[in-house]
Amino acid sequence: MKINILRLLLPVIISGTANIACIHKEYTITENYTEMANRSEYATETYSDNETIIVDNVSEEYNLAPLFHWMSADLSFKGLPYMRYYAYDMPDLQQYDNARIKVSVWDQMQYEQMVIRVFDMTRTGHIYAPDAYNADVGTPEGQIKWIWITGKSTTPWLDSANSMINGAKFLGGRTNIWSKPDNPHVLEYDIGKARNIAVIISGPQNSWNANTTVSLMLNRTQTEDKTVTRERKVLIQTPYEVQKQRDFTAIKQVPFWELLFSK
Repeated sequence: MKINILRLLLPVIISGTANIACIHKEYTITENYTEMANRSEYATETYSDNETIIVDNVSEEYNLAPLFHWMSADLSFKGLPYMRYYAYDMPDLQQYDNARIKVSVWDQMQYEQMVIRVFDMTRTGHIYAPDAYNADVGTPEGQIKWIWITGKSTTPWLDSANSMINGAKFLGGRTNIWSKPDNPHVLEYDIGKARNIAVIISGPQNSWNANTTVSLMLNRTQTEDKTVTRERKVLIQTPYEVQKQRDFTAIKQVPFWELLFSK
């Protein structure tokens, strides 16, 4: 069959008077190309930051002298006689982080029951010395119930004193204290930002058997701001090239006998 076709076309080819007939042929081409991709990795970077650092802790202690004090053998505090009132005014505590009052109970010469109570009197103010008792008038019942301070004084004073204790803040206390030389009592209470502190002692008949001292312990932290250099891990994307290949089909025109004689 191929011989017959060739024999038929041979005169045309030889004469050169006819165009050569072409046909379309598909073939595969492999192409190299490049793509960009990102690689994730962590890197260390430095940065500046503001930091408040503690420079020093400063502690101070002051012995406090009472603004005033009074004692009454005619008054009882919560049922225990021989009431003593010590009034202390505090310095400005705004600059301090912490303020505590320390009550030291010294050696008692003889045992007597003693109770110490500490009050923040900032809201009400201090209680001043009681009015003198008038036996001819007595002590008529007051307008409020006297649950803190009882005894012989004027009704207005007892009303006022009990009302002030009602409005005060109780910071703490100790009952049945008996201090020995080898076992002194030290009571400490946080007073916050109080301006007026009252130490109330009841029990001992004689002041030399109720010997106490009061001190104020203050603490503040000194700080400063400074710039510091720190490190941190950050995620970064690094671009890189990826070599790839792809195949596609192309079409070209070829003489039809190329198709006939191709394997």
